[in-house]
Amino acid sequence: MKYKIKHLTNYKYSKKVFFEPLTLRFKPKNNNHQKVERFNLTIKPKPSGLTESTDLEDNEIATIWFDGTHDELIINSSSIVEPLNKNPFNFIFTDSSFEKLPVVITTKNTLSPFIKTISRSKGIEGFIKPILRRSKYKTLDFLFNLNNTVYNGFETIIRETGNPWTPLKTLTCRQGSCRDVSVLFIECCRSVGLPSRFVTGYNEIDLNSEEKNLHAWAEVFIPGGGWIGYDPTLGLAVSDKHIAISSSSNPLNTYPVSGSFRGTNATSVVKYKIDIIKM
Repeated sequence: MKYKIKHLTNYKYSKKVFFEPLTLRFKPKNNNHQKVERFNLTIKPKPSGLTESTDLEDNEIATIWFDGTHDELIINSSSIVEPLNKNPFNFIFTDSSFEKLPVVITTKNTLSPFIKTISRSKGIEGFIKPILRRSKYKTLDFLFNLNNTVYNGFETIIRETGNPWTPLKTLTCRQGSCRDVSVLFIECCRSVGLPSRFVTGYNEIDLNSEEKNLHAWAEVFIPGGGWIGYDPTLGLAVSDKHIAISSSSNPLNTYPVSGSFRGTNATSVVKYKIDIIKM
């Protein structure tokens, strides 16, 4: 199954501004989990320069810069992607120390960004303790039960803008957007020593929705399996119904557009439209 995706982003400014160099993250990942057959990016006004590269965490990015000032920026991306990950659990543990929790990481220099917790709260500890006991401290059982617990116990809300909430805020409110509950899931995983990261992209569930949004979920690193995705918003393990764009130990490094503009007393409004078609 292949998907055709169109993603339009439109920034409008109250007066002309100067754009500092911008980083764009719209190109889906091309790896053993998904194949990008086609990708196209158009930008208005036309940038003075554009370079394509990968960032520190191996995400495909484009860096653009402009001359002069402008009062609008339109970014239009289109892609055709074939998800390949039909069975995310087709692996064996190559490091037995990851089979039971908590995991003690010995290669902290490599994995430290992915095991660093945000808050050392007794609330998080109290939340995961019964899940650990119910899972008999087995890693895959814990991930399954944690995913289901968040899915069944937290109300999903739509927050179109803003950074993810802290894990403690989401836990206290018992609700959150997809990015909020994903950050909570990551925090719980890191609290028991499981390297975890934040992912943005698209999912097939949005096909029947009139207003489609970028989606977020979590990935956990398992030796032998690599990065295994869990979607606590949908209560699913990530397989071939999700399309990843970017991933990072820090959610702020996955935004579609990163950068700034200069303009005295200038304000901005952003609108976007996403279309996903099953081919």
